[in-house]
Amino acid sequence: MQSSSVANVLVSNTLGSTNRQLLLDPQHGKLLVTEWQDGGRGRLGRPWMGVLGGSLLFSLAWRFDGGSAQLAGLPLAVGVAVASVLRQAGVTAIGLKWPNDLLLQLDRQQWAKVGGILIEMQGDALGPSHVVIGIGLNIALPAQAQNQLDQVAASLVPAGLNCGRNELLARLINKLETTLSQFAQSGFSSIRPQWEALHAWPTELLNAIAPNGQIKTGYFAGLSTDGSLRLNTPDGECLIHTGDVSLRRAT
Repeated sequence: MQSSSVANVLVSNTLGSTNRQLLLDPQHGKLLVTEWQDGGRGRLGRPWMGVLGGSLLFSLAWRFDGGSAQLAGLPLAVGVAVASVLRQAGVTAIGLKWPNDLLLQLDRQQWAKVGGILIEMQGDALGPSHVVIGIGLNIALPAQAQNQLDQVAASLVPAGLNCGRNELLARLINKLETTLSQFAQSGFSSIRPQWEALHAWPTELLNAIAPNGQIKTGYFAGLSTDGSLRLNTPDGECLIHTGDVSLRRAT
């Protein structure tokens, strides 16, 4: 496998999408950072909105020798890396939502999205695989920006972030290098306990929403070795491989 160091750092004022741009030439260890992107995306094609001076938006290219089947759980491993860095940087109320969101706890019952992860891959089924890891974080989100969003969002600075964007980026890249190397060696299984400890809703009633809109309701029962969500439902435990999760609100 190639060296695990980030060797090529590119900074841009404006881009359509750091992920799309990096997918054109996903050299191992290449890092692309932008101040603003007008075509930012989250999972399932959803738009991702940044704020000038108030966001951290970057993508990192990485090469794995294995194929797509060996990359199961990678978004969750990346989530653990990011959340761990944020906790060390003073944001103690950070949590993870399956499969790829970073949440900030505002009070005992309310969580708000503070970041997201989008991973896209090129390569053969048997490998090697070239992965682009896109990360977006709300550093300081103006109040008026909330009116443009379809969900409650939060910022890291009011939550205790004790370093600037450049230092935070450096810490994140160092942690990602370590985590991605660990993942390449042992997959998600060695990182799974950390993700479960960071889960935002370990005791709440959840809705697991499949891509076709089907909903299963139950309680978090942990993760499988490939990162699938284990859900305790009235019909027994089931595995959720793809989709999204939300809190089941009382009616």
